[in-house]
Amino acid sequence: MSALIAQHRIKEMAMMFHATCPGDWTHGREVAWGGTLFGFYQLGIFPESEAAEIYSTIRFRWEMALLADFVVAMFEFPMPRNEMCIMWDWHSWMVELRVKTSMSDHSDSEFDQRWHAVASQLNHCFQTPPLPDQGPLFMRPFKYLVAALLEANKPEHETSGISSAIQEFMQNAEAFHQQRVFASPEVGRRGREWLRSVGRRARKSLSPRKRKRSSTTESASC
Repeated sequence: MSALIAQHRIKEMAMMFHATCPGDWTHGREVAWGGTLFGFYQLGIFPESEAAEIYSTIRFRWEMALLADFVVAMFEFPMPRNEMCIMWDWHSWMVELRVKTSMSDHSDSEFDQRWHAVASQLNHCFQTPPLPDQGPLFMRPFKYLVAALLEANKPEHETSGISSAIQEFMQNAEAFHQQRVFASPEVGRRGREWLRSVGRRARKSLSPRKRKRSSTTESASC
């Protein structure tokens, strides 16, 4: 996909993207968006004047999914179903999680409670609204990150610390996105190096050893 984006091969981008995001194309706004993609690459019923918006939407979604993959790897979370964000089968994941955690098919309230406990912590730090030419809201990366944190099963205080670190990460990632800096290989390289440094600092600050040292220091000073 990255090569197609770089070469502006929009019909091929649309065809490839329509084969991703399992489970999305039959829900909500994605039904209409999937129809737009199919009509563009298969039926040719949309004018070329709409190609620019289709290109921008696919690029935004692809990059946001990669960003979610990057965050999951950076914080060493488990990959939901061992699948990258753009190919994550969220419905199968929910069924499997219930089996793994001994939740019955009827315990929706228990699943919802666990989901919302994590989602509420991430709600303000990992949602980047699309620009006007980037289509409807794309929730898959956010849901993928919530799923990864659920599988990580961190204590509440650690989840809070992770959310703060992700918020710092996203504030700078959003600035990169808005300025389209990833179009420049050199700026993109520097940006990725900086984001990795944020991840290293975040993991270091959350490590049990560092928290233990901090507690020892505070006790000694009392």
